[in-house]
Parts: sequence; structure tokens; C-alpha cells
Amino acid sequence: MFNENIKMSDKLISVFSYMTGGFVGIIWQIYCAVTKKHMTKFLLFNIYQAVFLSLLIYMSYLLLMMVYHLLVMIPFINVLVNSLYFALFSPILYKWSLIELVLLIVYIYLMAFSFIGRYAILPWVSNIILYQLKRF
Repeated sequence: MFNENIKMSDKLISVFSYMTGGFVGIIWQIYCAVTKKHMTKFLLFNIYQAVFLSLLIYMSYLLLMMVYHLLVMIPFINVLVNSLYFALFSPILYKWSLIELVLLIVYIYLMAFSFIGRYAILPWVSNIILYQLKRF
């Protein structure tokens, strides 16, 4: 995507940014702003994607819980909603639900690609981040 040399420190900060939901990336951005260091597009892409993805997951979880609590009050729909909730959020493997396992696989994919120095593309999320980075 962008032609640049990716250093090992950029790769590690990207991985730790995904592991902490973007917290390490935000701290690194503050550090670079204070010391006036240049950040590569690769690092910015991964930091923004980690922050955006964790906010997206959190907001979608809140929305799903609000919809769930509203639909449980409806008499005949509550059976369908409770069975769907049970299928998605009941423990499958070592107290991990289906949703948590899918998110774990996605985060492993993101961390592996950022560690080898490639851009990890998520269909909808990465397009938003790339559009913002092209403006810089």
C-alpha cells in the first residue's frame, strides 16, 4: 500500500496496540508528539485500526445488549431471542463463547500480520482507516 521501511519497533508497537485495545498506540502517539518523532503510515494504520476496532466492538456489544433486553420483554419472541443469546454467548471452549473465539481469531490475524510487517485488512474497518490516512 504505502512504500516505506518498517522497523521492528513499529511492528512491536502495532502488536501491543492490538493486544491492549489501542492503549499502547495512544501512549506512543503522545510520546511521538512530545518528542516530535515521525510515525510511519504502517504504525498509524495499525494504531487507528486497533482503537477503532475496540470501540466498534464495545459499541456493538452495548447495542446488542440493549436490543436483547428490549426483545426479551415481547412474549413470543423471547424464546427465539434467548436461544440465540444462548448459542452465541454460552461457553464452548474453556469458558470462551462463540463470539469471543471469533474475536480472538480476528485479533490473532491482526497481530500476526502486523508482526510480519504487512497491512492486516478487515473489510469495512480498514477502508475507513485507509481513507483517513490518505488525507495526510
